[in-house]
Amino acid sequence: MRWLTTVVVLALAVALVGFGQPAPQEQQESSPQLYLYSGMVTVEGTPAPDGMPVVGKVGDYTSAVVTTTNGQYLQLKVLPGISYNGLPITLWAGDVQADQEGARYEQTGMFGIPVILALDLNFARLPTGFTPFETPTPAPTPTPTLPSGSITLPNIGDTAVPVLPWLAIVIGLGAISGGLVASHRVRKRP
Repeated sequence: MRWLTTVVVLALAVALVGFGQPAPQEQQESSPQLYLYSGMVTVEGTPAPDGMPVVGKVGDYTSAVVTTTNGQYLQLKVLPGISYNGLPITLWAGDVQADQEGARYEQTGMFGIPVILALDLNFARLPTGFTPFETPTPAPTPTPTLPSGSITLPNIGDTAVPVLPWLAIVIGLGAISGGLVASHRVRKRP
């Protein structure tokens, strides 16, 4: 017992010393905050064509390009430096700014945890020089047919499935009851 008390006291002492140390200054101030945007994209109220470029801007910073697919953009990463703190995040498709503005860029101090935002965007027009490409129509997929003589599983309610005989139900209930009685007797033994 004395040995256990000594181990617990030492573990608490080590934990308190570790938690009492301040974090290095460069970790607290130099890590920029990542903002991740995703949402639907429309141009004049209709879903954006596939391949339309979308970027985020904060001051003179421009994010990497993501392109639209099925009228949406996914995981637009906006990661400017700390000097952009407090500036608005704007979203663009080429030379056209979205009607919606993103959040203000703020250092949250969340230790690298990204700020994830859902923001649907609408643009007044397509970007200059952008030509939507045609999405090829996929060829129809043939319906598979089962070869003759193959085995298939029955569906629920199929009359070909035999009904479970009452004898099997009675035997199953008897086995369960016997198990319960046996476990009850084992618990009562001194």
